[in-house]
Amino acid sequence: MTSRAKAKRRRREEAAAERAATPASGRSEGQAASAGGRPQADAAGGASRPVLVGILTDAAIVLAAFAAAAAIAAAAGAANFGTALAFGQIGFALALAYVLARRR
Repeated sequence: MTSRAKAKRRRREEAAAERAATPASGRSEGQAASAGGRPQADAAGGASRPVLVGILTDAAIVLAAFAAAAAIAAAAGAANFGTALAFGQIGFALALAYVLARRR
């Protein structure tokens, strides 16, 4: 097991211990167990917002890398538009590797 996997497991165990130690805040034991120990999302979708923002940020990074690489290739004198787009694909792949590698 890698050190990264060990750290991830440790964080999960610490979070589970913290949830177990926190009182149910007015719920009965049955209600707290049925909720799975997870906080409920508010009516405005506040709990799901950071996930959506993260996905949109990742998509923006890879699309911007594609556009930037294609534009630089075109400005640098690519033989045709298809060649510039090929360089855009390379930029997209590099940005995608970056986005996937920085996930925890």
